[in-house]
Order: sequence, then C-alpha cells, then structure tokens
Amino acid sequence: MKEGIFIGPQIRDLIKDEYFDKLLQGDEKATWDSFKFVVKGFLGNRRAQNYEELVNNLLQSYQKLGLNMSLKITSVTRIWIFSQRNVLQ
Repeated sequence: MKEGIFIGPQIRDLIKDEYFDKLLQGDEKATWDSFKFVVKGFLGNRRAQNYEELVNNLLQSYQKLGLNMSLKITSVTRIWIFSQRNVLQ
C-alpha cells in the first residue's frame, strides 16, 4: 500500500490488518489507535457518546507527531460537534 488518500474500503482493510498494527510503536501507535476510535465511534452509523473526546484525542495525537490537519477540516469538525451538541439539548 502506498501513501495517499484512502477511501472507506481501504481504511477498513487497514484497520483489520493485524500486521500493520504491530508495526507501530509509541506515539504512532497511539495516533493510529485514536484514528481507529474515531472511525468506529464517530464516522460510522452510530455516534459514541464521547465522540467529541475521540476527535479531540485524535487531533492531540496528530499534534504530538508534528502533523497538522487543515484548519478547514478542524473547523468543520468542531462546528459539527457544536451543532450536534445543540441539537441534542
């Protein structure tokens, strides 16, 4: 698998790949685990009750690795979380 943009089926295959999971260590492993939690608890058909925490943990994990998400993506995510919080109240 090469670097690039992954779509749903590729992401699901990578999440199921135990070999890939074993290759990662330290902060990379923590970031990958955070990503998997977001995929399973935020991007699926069901939202975890702690979805805001899951997304924030992922963003913090990316920062530890020196990675930056686009401000646009971050803003949209935070706006969506805020709007969902208002809808649920």
